[in-house]
Amino acid sequence: MRTNTTILRTGALLNWHALIGMLWTFGCISASAQHVDIPSRSSSEFVIKAWSTSDGLPHLSVTALAQTRDGYIWVGTLAGLARFDGVSFKVFTPQNCPELPKSRIGGLFEGADGTLFIATERGGGLVALRDGKFKQLLGAGNEEEGIVACLRERIGDSAFVAQSGALWRWSGTNLTAISTNRDFYPVLPRSVCQDEQGQIWMVSSAEETGRLLRFSSGQLKLVALEGALAGGRVYALAQDTQNQIWLGTSRGLAVLRRGRFVPVELPDLRSDVEIHDLAACRGGGLWVCRTNYWQRKYKAGRWVGSASEVSDVRTSLSILCEDRWGNLCLGRYPEGLVRASENGAVSG
Repeated sequence: MRTNTTILRTGALLNWHALIGMLWTFGCISASAQHVDIPSRSSSEFVIKAWSTSDGLPHLSVTALAQTRDGYIWVGTLAGLARFDGVSFKVFTPQNCPELPKSRIGGLFEGADGTLFIATERGGGLVALRDGKFKQLLGAGNEEEGIVACLRERIGDSAFVAQSGALWRWSGTNLTAISTNRDFYPVLPRSVCQDEQGQIWMVSSAEETGRLLRFSSGQLKLVALEGALAGGRVYALAQDTQNQIWLGTSRGLAVLRRGRFVPVELPDLRSDVEIHDLAACRGGGLWVCRTNYWQRKYKAGRWVGSASEVSDVRTSLSILCEDRWGNLCLGRYPEGLVRASENGAVSG
């Protein structure tokens, strides 16, 4: 198999989830949050090459990316799964791979044992790829059963969380349902974390109110905010490189301490400022995002660098990840990729 360090891009119609993953596949984190390290170099030294359907990509809308330990890059699209070897694509669809319940790929995840898990979109299917063999774990269902997160547990298993709130555990050979509670649909894809005690925390936007959930001792339950956070709306969860879990709410930032979230005072901001999104920093700390598309890096109780604001957002702005150079990468719809640097500069 041949590999290279060419940066991939699928074309002008690429959605922003794919754009960030394709641009930074070899040196940052992909859409599935997997890190691939290469020798350090500046972004200007990379060569950008466009790949489209004429090169064998099954669809221009890319939904997920992952790189397996054998070096292959896997690309999820709306018309099938593609394996890229640095030169060409091999495409898998239900027609040539009956284990795939649908062609629309919703997510790609690497399990603790190196298994690649393929989640299909709008149907909740889940397929495991291991040692070159596909195995269907969950068949096509309804849209609520779509897998939104895969967590590596301390015991070596992988836990899956569905948009419905249902959970499964992969033991290396079998997939077992560990919670069938579906009362909190929809669970937000980027707001699922596991603490050091093995409890799984997540955020549900059911009824558009924002709810904090915890899966512990086999039960998924609603968790009420306490003290100064009481009555606040929950927007986001993030886990930093020190395994601290942070919560963004309509009443400010909070951190998990001894099983409960406590408010964190942010310098120069009101205690009840709305925190709409969070993203972990590769060097520790996290990006804190307020309303009006404002963001700044926060670490060890203080701000780092300067704040930035993104203007002219027509529809939405969403966090994608932090790149290896410490920039916050965001998707601005419909304009595309935006980067906010630690010193407050915005480019895109």
